[in-house]
Amino acid sequence: MRRGLLLLVDLALMCIATISALALRDNLELSPESVWRLLPHLALTLAVAAPALVMAGQDRLIWRLSSMADYTRISLTTVFIVFASTTLG
Repeated sequence: MRRGLLLLVDLALMCIATISALALRDNLELSPESVWRLLPHLALTLAVAAPALVMAGQDRLIWRLSSMADYTRISLTTVFIVFASTTLG
């Protein structure tokens, strides 16, 4: 149950980051149309991110005590998620 909760938190943070990036791109003026246009990309990103985070073991850790190996693994996982969702999109 804890792993599922941590995965949901990670996916929620991805949603917040994606919508925040859209807001920053539009000078902090979000319109409902731009958010609706973002939803297919967001759904694809989450569909790629969920299995990628599980395969990389990111759903087991709280980032309180981290090492360089943890930072490298999360960086590579992030690059994979962005590359895969952009390619599929």
